[in-house]
Amino acid sequence: DSAPGIVGPVLAVALFRGIGLEGILIINLLSYAVSITALLIVDVPVTPRTEEGESARSEFFKEAMYGIRYILQRPGLLGLQLIFFFGNFFSGVALSVTSLYTMVSLRTGGDPSNAGTAQSAAAVAALAAGIFLTAVGGIRRPVRAILLGWILSSLFGLTLLGIGNFLIIWVIAAVMDAIFEPVVNVSMDSFLQTKIPPDVQGRVFAASEFLAQAMIPLTPLVAGFLGEGIFEPAMQEGGQLVRYFGWIVGTGPGSGFGLMIFLCGMAGTLVGLSGYLVRAIRDVDVILPDFDTQPKIENPIQPVVSSGKKKRAPKPDAEKKLDD
Repeated sequence: DSAPGIVGPVLAVALFRGIGLEGILIINLLSYAVSITALLIVDVPVTPRTEEGESARSEFFKEAMYGIRYILQRPGLLGLQLIFFFGNFFSGVALSVTSLYTMVSLRTGGDPSNAGTAQSAAAVAALAAGIFLTAVGGIRRPVRAILLGWILSSLFGLTLLGIGNFLIIWVIAAVMDAIFEPVVNVSMDSFLQTKIPPDVQGRVFAASEFLAQAMIPLTPLVAGFLGEGIFEPAMQEGGQLVRYFGWIVGTGPGSGFGLMIFLCGMAGTLVGLSGYLVRAIRDVDVILPDFDTQPKIENPIQPVVSSGKKKRAPKPDAEKKLDD
């Protein structure tokens, strides 16, 4: 997932200059067609059936809502989802184009290319972290890794990003934020795959992704409103917040967006720490049973493959004797 981010920012500039926005949108539509085709031709294996999955069978709308109900009925899992909900919100506000590129552009006199450089470095770091996780074979306590990942990425990534005012600091901050992203995502996926019965994983994964990303579409709007309307005016010379935060993020153009990113980092740190304070969240990977310890249906239905020929039913014993 991180590989496109390495060349993406540079390639986007080249494509925009060469074929314009319309050409880029056409390429985007073609990529959707390739993805859909791949899904149509892939062989999906039959999953083992469990009592949990059989009890979930119902009308379409009820099955669509099953994943939400599954999460709501398990306090520890719900708490973990709230960690992602609020963590993604603060991270989305801090890293949206509205805030990151605007801050970099204002602090460099109108040159946003440094933001692209930092994002490319972050993609390399995330790719390296993913390769490392593959090599070591995963994480023993995934929930602890999730909470620690949120804390470290927010504290040493987003806060440093807001404080920085030149390229090397932004690169270090972006790398520190990105290096923990695979840790958080891989840990969450492995946790869900271990705890959720296979025949309901699709519904629960969809609900989990929806809850985690629900606020992301609004973050650019929130970032623009807070940055331009509140923080930027308050961090100019003589502004209301200069006396409190000027020594951290400085003053002048871009300082307001920098302060907003810094505060988002602090808020994300508190979100991760809050998970450690609640045992139902901190130890949810121990409290919830693994799906392979839950009741299964011994004789799952196998797919029927027709050969095109009909077999005659065997004769009853009485008929066989009469024939003889």
